[in-house]
Amino acid sequence: MSKNIFIVNVTSLLISTLLSCTSSVNETEKTNLLFYSHDFTIPLDASTTPYTNYAQIYYDYSTDDGELYILNSNLNAIQSYNLLTGKKSKEIFFVKEGPTSVGVIQGFHIMSNRHIYVSNRDAKKLYVTSYEGLPLRKYDMEISNKQKVMVCPIPIMGSGIDICLSKSKVIIPGNPGLVHERNAAAFFKQSFLSILLDTASTEVKYAITYPNVSLLSRNNYPPQSITPFCIAGEKDNLIYSFGCDDSVYVYNNSGKLIRKKYLHSNYSTDKIKSMASNVRYTDNEECYLYYLNNLFYGAMYYDKYREYYYRFVKLPLKEKFTKRELLDGKRFDQRWSVIVADKNLNKIEEIELSKNIWGGLALISKEGLMIQKWVEDENRMVFSVFKIKK
Repeated sequence: MSKNIFIVNVTSLLISTLLSCTSSVNETEKTNLLFYSHDFTIPLDASTTPYTNYAQIYYDYSTDDGELYILNSNLNAIQSYNLLTGKKSKEIFFVKEGPTSVGVIQGFHIMSNRHIYVSNRDAKKLYVTSYEGLPLRKYDMEISNKQKVMVCPIPIMGSGIDICLSKSKVIIPGNPGLVHERNAAAFFKQSFLSILLDTASTEVKYAITYPNVSLLSRNNYPPQSITPFCIAGEKDNLIYSFGCDDSVYVYNNSGKLIRKKYLHSNYSTDKIKSMASNVRYTDNEECYLYYLNNLFYGAMYYDKYREYYYRFVKLPLKEKFTKRELLDGKRFDQRWSVIVADKNLNKIEEIELSKNIWGGLALISKEGLMIQKWVEDENRMVFSVFKIKK
């Protein structure tokens, strides 16, 4: 299986998990530090899909207006919705072929009210574009093999996978994919998880190898469990987390490991179990079954407005799911929780979310933590807004 197919399959896996969830309302009590406040609904037109892993909230500091930007892969476009009115305000189309092409968009980051970073991970290119969808600058993310890398990281940007801007330096999360079966230890030691771009000189370097080589190489985890999540934390630090690891890893913006922090779930009573040694990571059914029946750490988010971290946790099914039930399409109740930590990554609490709230897409707004809900209506995108108790 190719590296690019791997990433697409993980995204599809998370969305398919959402679509299998049943609906229930059990709002978080206000006795917690983090509590449910209200739902926010965006009415969608026929061209917008209600579920995506690529979204960002951006505030125009000249007007303080908040916009929710969403990648529409079907149209190769970025659409924005006003956070006050819920109405669509912009639609930016990108050409796939020709002299003004950026190819197929596979991630984006709103830089300002004039410029956007757009990622084409298949071509390993990063573009700066205008709001008219025209490429203004192009950066090649693939370098010669001077660093003796086993696999060149694929640039990725999305929910829980932040691009970090620091003066003329851009730090882009990278995913080396999966080609580790023959020599897992060598792969995890030599594969890089971050791309450092100097926009002034256009020089590109790779940084940050897997910090948990021993854990990953001695266990047989499925693709989603070893996929790196990366967020920009306080003081331009980078926080890396993995689905199979109770700990998170803090790096400075030069790629140096500062510290490892244990940030485990209350539901992780034992070490996260490995799949059987004879199960291959290309066996989608077995990997999905493992994902359903075991704890999985999802993305992390840094709330810069309130200085808290949120780590999402996909909880194991209460009753073990069988392969027969999976093949028969049996419905199940998927549960997520959120770990709340302070700015030093000290755990404060963990709250379990309602069954109709999906942990696959969350956003930080000035109002609070916005987590997408599962609704049986493709004409609406609904977020539950959680606030921090004062």
